[in-house]
Amino acid sequence: MRRLVPLALAAAVLCVPAARAADGTEKVKIDDKTKASIDKALAYLKDQQNKDGSWGTNAAVTSFALLAFMANGHVPNQGVYGPEVSKGVRNLLAGVRDDGYLVGPKGGNMYAHGMATLALSQVFGMTGDEEVKKVLKKATDLIVRTQNHEGGWRYEPAPTGADISVTIMEVMALRGAKDSGLHVPDETI
Repeated sequence: MRRLVPLALAAAVLCVPAARAADGTEKVKIDDKTKASIDKALAYLKDQQNKDGSWGTNAAVTSFALLAFMANGHVPNQGVYGPEVSKGVRNLLAGVRDDGYLVGPKGGNMYAHGMATLALSQVFGMTGDEEVKKVLKKATDLIVRTQNHEGGWRYEPAPTGADISVTIMEVMALRGAKDSGLHVPDETI
């Protein structure tokens, strides 16, 4: 549990409230103490990365770590932690099955798939990387194909029951894919 506290802190940066500038644009204000905490958390995450580029035990944990880095301006090969982000992205890309399921060699479920799809949507949106786009499209198509008749998703890639946390992850992943420029059917969302 202690190992996940810095990860949660870094990921929490995604929720920092924005303030409006005089020109109407949003600007995030982070005080020095918070910035120091974020920097410490990102350094910790760097040190926890596995040799294969992953963090933790599945694609979801790797995706949370990637989102924390990207929320702070570190993208593949850009920023202080660009090399770590590149390795993490390569790990996610290497873990895609032929049907688009993003679970990797350590296993996972549709929750992990949704989180990985969301992370890759952000990578693609920031970089325009065509290799990422190919995997993102397959992953998005899998989400669309596995939606059940009530509009939800469960832990396995099949259109059966629904679970609220899995459904939320798939909707977030679909929104990220759509925002990055991929086609997502309106009726699915």
